[in-house]
Amino acid sequence: MKFKGLLFSVKMILLLILSSCADDFFKDESVTEGIAVNLTIPFQSEENIIQSRVERDPVDENRVENIYLFIFNPDGNVHARKFCTEGKGLSYSDGSSDHDSGFLQLETTSINGATIACIANITTESSSTAYELTLEILNSIDNISKLLELGAKLRSTTVERGMLFLMSGYAVDGSGQKTVNISSTNNNLNLSLKRLDAKVKFVLKAEPKNQLWTAFSFTPRSWVVKRVPNQSLVFEKEKGDYEGSDALYFTSSVLPFEVKDDVNGHSFVFYMPENRKAPSQNVEDYGQRDKWEKVDENKDKIFINANSNSTYVELTGVLSYVNEFGKSISADVKLTVHLGNTTSDFNDYNTYRNVYYTYNVKIKGIDDISIEVNDNNEKRPGFEGDVVSSDAKVFEFDSHYDRILITLNPKNVGDKIYWSVNTPFSRGVHEITANEIENNTITIADDMKDYRWIKFAVNEEYGVRGEKYVKYPGDQNYNDPFPVSGQPNNQSSPYFNQGEEGYKNEYSDILGKTINTEDARLMDIHQLMIYLKKLKDRNVESDLYVTAFVDENLYFKNPITGEEDNEHRSLWKLTTDKEDRMLHLIVEEVKFSGDGNSSIVKAQYSFRQRGIQTIFNVEKPELKTAWGLESKMETERLSPGGVQNGDSPSNGRQNTLKSILGNNYENNVKWTDIIGTGNAYEFKGDQTAVRACMLRNRDLNGDNIVQPKEIRWYLASIDQLTDIYLGEYALDEQSRLYPRNAADRNNQVRWHYTSSSNYSDNNSWILWAEEGASKGSSSGSIKDDNSENKLFSYRCVRNLGISLDYPEETPVDLVSIDKDTYPGQYLIDMTNMNPKARRDIPEVGALSPHNERQDLNRPYAKFLVAEKDYPEPESNATHGGDDYLWLPPYSSENDAKFNWFTNSKIWTYYQTDNKKDGYRIPNQRELLIMASRLPADVWNKTKLTRTWWYVDGIRKKQGSETQEKSPFYYSQTSFSLNGKSPYVEKYQDKRKGFIWNPNDKVFFLMHDENSEKGYIRMVKDVD
Repeated sequence: MKFKGLLFSVKMILLLILSSCADDFFKDESVTEGIAVNLTIPFQSEENIIQSRVERDPVDENRVENIYLFIFNPDGNVHARKFCTEGKGLSYSDGSSDHDSGFLQLETTSINGATIACIANITTESSSTAYELTLEILNSIDNISKLLELGAKLRSTTVERGMLFLMSGYAVDGSGQKTVNISSTNNNLNLSLKRLDAKVKFVLKAEPKNQLWTAFSFTPRSWVVKRVPNQSLVFEKEKGDYEGSDALYFTSSVLPFEVKDDVNGHSFVFYMPENRKAPSQNVEDYGQRDKWEKVDENKDKIFINANSNSTYVELTGVLSYVNEFGKSISADVKLTVHLGNTTSDFNDYNTYRNVYYTYNVKIKGIDDISIEVNDNNEKRPGFEGDVVSSDAKVFEFDSHYDRILITLNPKNVGDKIYWSVNTPFSRGVHEITANEIENNTITIADDMKDYRWIKFAVNEEYGVRGEKYVKYPGDQNYNDPFPVSGQPNNQSSPYFNQGEEGYKNEYSDILGKTINTEDARLMDIHQLMIYLKKLKDRNVESDLYVTAFVDENLYFKNPITGEEDNEHRSLWKLTTDKEDRMLHLIVEEVKFSGDGNSSIVKAQYSFRQRGIQTIFNVEKPELKTAWGLESKMETERLSPGGVQNGDSPSNGRQNTLKSILGNNYENNVKWTDIIGTGNAYEFKGDQTAVRACMLRNRDLNGDNIVQPKEIRWYLASIDQLTDIYLGEYALDEQSRLYPRNAADRNNQVRWHYTSSSNYSDNNSWILWAEEGASKGSSSGSIKDDNSENKLFSYRCVRNLGISLDYPEETPVDLVSIDKDTYPGQYLIDMTNMNPKARRDIPEVGALSPHNERQDLNRPYAKFLVAEKDYPEPESNATHGGDDYLWLPPYSSENDAKFNWFTNSKIWTYYQTDNKKDGYRIPNQRELLIMASRLPADVWNKTKLTRTWWYVDGIRKKQGSETQEKSPFYYSQTSFSLNGKSPYVEKYQDKRKGFIWNPNDKVFFLMHDENSEKGYIRMVKDVD
């Protein structure tokens, strides 16, 4: 498809320009060969600027840990070689703590016409990069031809990078020549190291091209990089790249965008090997670069002009606004962008090593999609979308059960009637025929049957007058044209037949006809349109109030075949963590583009529903159960009360059932005592979070009695809240626990979440999201009498793949523990976690400095926990004398100042002394995982006795006590708000890092490192 104006601009920014030394280098004179030479070569790597969440720190991008040096003679054979590490041929520049420049030293002999080639950061036992290049491989190289043919493969298919980057380069003389003469008096060389990787940044901004448009918004959903090389030549060719028969290409994980920057828009960064491919054929129009004809079995596009192995990026998102005519516009868009320097050449698809590219993408509207659809002219194939233009409103729903009140007027129904659907099972448009209208039937292809996930209740049919909602009448109240055997169908509503809430069994409808509520039925969109058409034919032109009931975005039966979900074990994966599903009540014709990849729909009403978000690995075949979460809370913050029966830290559904229905689930609770009919999210009685989650559920059988099986969405337990934080990088921005959304009205730091887990008495467990996942009691979170601070955020979740008949059954744990593979140690397996929430590359050695919001604060797929604490705790069993004086009364504050363990260290100490025998200090999430999953006896416990003097009046008395104590444990991760919070009194600059206290099972943010000393339990990534 083509824009009349450019949809986006792509700007290539070269930030890594190799610098050269200004000294005089070699003279062009031959030297006497064979004389001993002590060769010194200065080296440097380049700096980068601009940093984001997934972007490596410039310190990491430039760091040099080791260098393998070759000297080749004029025949190309090895004259000398040396593997240089710190203190063994490699030294760093004076004052350089970043290890990005220094000197190489080598004892060799003088030679003419030599070539000096170097590779930095090869894989050793103490360090590694994303590439497989070891000392053994380089030791096998005996001539320069083999070195120039050498390729390095990625250790895993990822566009992320770890702490080190593989680099290569030649030592050159003053004129930049690679062929040099080496002598004892003439050895002034310079070595610049290039990374094998390119660095790519995308920045997306929404800028309306028409200033009359309002509420203009583009919400990015995901990005993925396709046809990424799995290998790179170690040394750059003049033209082309690695072309071996074993060359492979991969697709990255589908990843969410980073949190929006108000200045730069949404962005993301990735790294990749160089990819320099010639196009299949040249183009003269930029838009034709991305033209494609079909998708292969791997869901990769087959392009017309681009080389089949040229790298491209797919971006998805939702664009919405109100145009100058007052119409609501909504579009699901997908943008395909081939990489390359198109500023000067539309046929450049090259991505070079050691270059930093920035692509600026501007989304200006959907007119260009409309042009393609209306003209059927494929001018911009890389820009696709399903565009909805609505006269009324595009309703957006979360993934749970929901409802909305709409008004429809029969006079707006056209001569031709259409509805449209887009789900994982069905995509297309249905035109209602005259025969269907006459007989109130439907004739439709099997692959279009998934349109029945919204039911409509015409308020008057149920005796509901005015702007109120119809109470859900029950699933059996729907006349399903494709009923499943054994399921109740086309029955009256028990609730309305009973005449509760003042509803009468008989009433006069809009035409004055007496109708009994027993005849009222829920209708799908097809039946509703026929209903409206018949009213129009009878000259009815009055607005009708209609309550629309949206099903949860989850399938138990295949809507096409009606087959069971294999005991609910698989279908949840089709919609979880996937694109929205949509249903359109259409009054005008729908058009598709020639390739079928885009559409434009003009609808009276449109309904869009988000998929269930999950932190679990949907792509893992062995994973049969999980749990997912909604994207937001629709109410205000609420009270944490009402969870006295919530005795489980992990089973949120059981806690919720006990809180609502009592310990035996036998309390007689009416739905109408909880859910009101005044607005979509009105609920009655105690305004507690656990009761608010009932709004996400439904009276499925219509009898107005809450049954256990009807409580499907429930208040998250404290462990589930912790796990949401552990896996938050798998979630889009609005689903995370610490976003900036409507619930944070004052744009404040405070984000405290209540759970369904009871702490004690009337207190629930609380998670402090602004601190990552610190937790405590609700009473401990309330610091003043301000009513606002007595209310809490909350999150409702839902079990996936588990029968509703067994409330005690919980999904598989996010974390698996193995204590047998490594005797005496625990192996922690995180492969149940969504890969987007894990680090792709195992780290060898310490992590770089980072805070809790950065991507280094993620676990690898598997990591090993050291058997013992570091250092091994020591304690003086007895303290006493005048040097330890207590003032009455005995207080916990005094107790906190008592140091039970004498060789414990402060947090700052572990930021430098944090690795031992291949192990390292854990990041915050790794320590959280250990704290929440490892058994209590893992943590060091020591029986300690202390004595003290305390003041009693004018006398000193001695006291003593014996306790079994565990020390504090630190993570390496720092706190992002340390000294930066508007709550200056709370987050002052003493709150540097995170601590696990096994004594009271509290994970917290330190208050003062000088009085909160501790140890570390080291970890190591393993494959």
